[in-house]
Amino acid sequence: MKIITLLMTALLFTACNESSDDNSMGDGAQMDHDHSAHDHGDHNMEGGELSDQVASLSSGYQAKGAWQSETLVAGDQTHELMVSFFDSEGAMLHNVTITEVTPWMQVHGHGSNDDELMFQQHDDMGQMWMIMGIKFSMAGSAGDWIIKVKFTVDGTEDEVHLPVIQDVTQ
Repeated sequence: MKIITLLMTALLFTACNESSDDNSMGDGAQMDHDHSAHDHGDHNMEGGELSDQVASLSSGYQAKGAWQSETLVAGDQTHELMVSFFDSEGAMLHNVTITEVTPWMQVHGHGSNDDELMFQQHDDMGQMWMIMGIKFSMAGSAGDWIIKVKFTVDGTEDEVHLPVIQDVTQ
């Protein structure tokens, strides 16, 4: 009986942690994933400003985001995130262009439906961008979700992962 329980636990764990080799999912495609094993209800996540600047994956650029609402809700509600970009010294960058945005749930290895996801330059200098239509397909604890942002600065491509640092409130 213990072996059957262990096998079923391992199978459930494997099913919820499957992910593809390409985690970008920026083309609006959704990964096949059985969501019947976990809740996708309308749970709240506390909103507000992200903590510190986050270094990019390759160039040393940094980004900082601020949610435009107090509460983040999983489900059909959309959210907006203002993102600012900085150089390695902390000065605001000019000529930033966002090329792709993906809300990504790290603990389950999948993203959200991004059919309504849009982003637009918020100022004339390319320093600040508004990401609109962010949806969270399920509630999560602090660090479960990240917002993957691919961008270019004067032709240099890079990516930053902005953590969603809010806990789920019941």
